[in-house]
Amino acid sequence: MKDIERKTGGAKTEIKSPLPGVIVKIFVSKGEEVKKNQKLFSLEAMKMENEIKAERDGIIESIKAIAGQSVLQEEVVMEMN
Repeated sequence: MKDIERKTGGAKTEIKSPLPGVIVKIFVSKGEEVKKNQKLFSLEAMKMENEIKAERDGIIESIKAIAGQSVLQEEVVMEMN
């Protein structure tokens, strides 16, 4: 019962860009179930490509950026339940 409550009404985790840069590729889609350490998106910052991975298991609730989009440091890229 607790798992169902957490999935539908639990606190969302905001996945933010650690650095200002450009989203190169998004590896997941809305509604997709992800596992801890799964690649979520790659970010090009300071001529280096960084892969951003999930900190925990969850379901992607929303994606707020697209490939090719510039993002600022701490800008929310996606939300996960």
